[in-house]
Amino acid sequence: MKAVSMASRASRARVRKSPSAAPFANARLRNRQTALSLQYAAGAYELGAEWIYDKLDYTTNGTDRKKLNGNQVSLNALYKF
Repeated sequence: MKAVSMASRASRARVRKSPSAAPFANARLRNRQTALSLQYAAGAYELGAEWIYDKLDYTTNGTDRKKLNGNQVSLNALYKF
């Protein structure tokens, strides 16, 4: 039995895949997010602020790697009546 499984592994290792057979063109390699949220409540009022920072490593063709980063700020207010 072991000889059969070793032979099947060796035949699979020789199969070459075409680069054009990629399942998707825009592959995400790594995504990192950091967020900070502050909230304040007093009586019927609530205020909040949130900051999000994102770093993305991606590729468009599988070999060239590119980096992208950005910030986002969100402010919100709520009144309960």
